[in-house]
Amino acid sequence: MLTSQEYNRIKTYSEFGSFYLLWGQCFPASSEVSNYSYEENKKIFFEVLNKLLKDGYLKLHKKGVLLKGSIDKQIQKFYMAFPNTEEDMEDGLWFYFDDCPAEPAWLKKDGTIEFC
Repeated sequence: MLTSQEYNRIKTYSEFGSFYLLWGQCFPASSEVSNYSYEENKKIFFEVLNKLLKDGYLKLHKKGVLLKGSIDKQIQKFYMAFPNTEEDMEDGLWFYFDDCPAEPAWLKKDGTIEFC
């Protein structure tokens, strides 16, 4: 579980960016990135994604159409499609493939949505 300070750091450096950027920020500040496993990275990614959605900073879309259903169902669908191995992630490029079920849609303070 991330501290609020770690969550805020990840959010700040990832805000309005792609999932590729978010993925690259998903590690605790106290960790040596090179010693961090794929499974640990994945766990933090989904913890942050869940919190961003529930805190109202982010929505999920696919090709400009917002996903329907509860946040939990959207995350479950995303998790089920997520690559099982680091090799399958293809250095983060998986987020740009059709197999990736969602893309980030960031909510701006003025209420508009920025699709990535």
